[in-house]
Amino acid sequence: MNEDETFTRVRIRKGLLPLLQDFNPKIVERLTETARLLREEMGTETESGSEDLKLADLKQLSGAEMSKLLRAWLTANRGNLKQIELKHIDAIRRLANSRKSGKTVELPGGSVVVKEDGKLSFGKNKVEKRGSGA
Repeated sequence: MNEDETFTRVRIRKGLLPLLQDFNPKIVERLTETARLLREEMGTETESGSEDLKLADLKQLSGAEMSKLLRAWLTANRGNLKQIELKHIDAIRRLANSRKSGKTVELPGGSVVVKEDGKLSFGKNKVEKRGSGA
């Protein structure tokens, strides 16, 4: 598998990285350092349990701080961030900042974030599949 170029990571390692090294011989070191910095900044070291998040508290955070907190909160509630993309974090941020109430953001895997009573709550999607009946 480490040599099979049908895998994107192999094509990156064998094709893209050597090309980038023509422009910057230290590209691998720079990418490694950038990844380390991102892990520190975006990691789940932010304290956030599985409890609801108060909208008033969220609105006091910068965009980056809110995103970091939301990632930690989702990890605490879901167990991981698999399939969670930037578009999902952005949707939850928009939900938190919206003046409208009673809205929901659906997440991969059947979970939802619901805005109600001045807070964000995490839960399982209760919508049943249509067309399954007699």
